[in-house]
Amino acid sequence: MVIIDVMATQQEIAEAKRQAKSLRKIVSNADPETKVEISARKLINLLRVVDGVHFKPHSKSEKLRQSSASEEVEEITPQQAAGLLGMSRQSVMNLIKETKLHPRKVRTRNKLALKEVLLLKESMERRRRKALRQLSALSEEYDF
Repeated sequence: MVIIDVMATQQEIAEAKRQAKSLRKIVSNADPETKVEISARKLINLLRVVDGVHFKPHSKSEKLRQSSASEEVEEITPQQAAGLLGMSRQSVMNLIKETKLHPRKVRTRNKLALKEVLLLKESMERRRRKALRQLSALSEEYDF
C-alpha cells in the first residue's frame, strides 16, 4: 500500500472536482473492464480530494473488525456488540438487563468484554442449530 501525504488548497480541490466530473462522464456508460488513461496531474489532484475524505466503514461490525485487526480489542460498546450479534442495540441492552451480558461502566457508558460477547454469539448459534435440527426432525416425523 502506498501512502501519499498531500495538502490541498481549495483551488486544487475545486480543480480536482472538475476533473473528476469530466472523468465520470467518460466512464459512466463504459464497461467496467474498460481501461481509461489519466494524466498524472489529474490523478494527483483526485488523490488529494480522496485523501481529504474520511470514509466510514459499512457497518459497526466492520469497524470493529478493522480495529481488532490493527490492535487487540478487549472491550466493545453495546452498539459494536449489536453489530457482531446481528441485532439492535436495544436488544443488547435487553440482554444486559436479563444478565446474559455483564457490562463495565466507564463513566456513564457501558463497555462489554469482547470475549463474553463472542461466547454469547457461539451459544446463540448452537441453540439455533439445535432448534433447526429439532424442527427438521418434526418435519420428517409428520411429513411436512
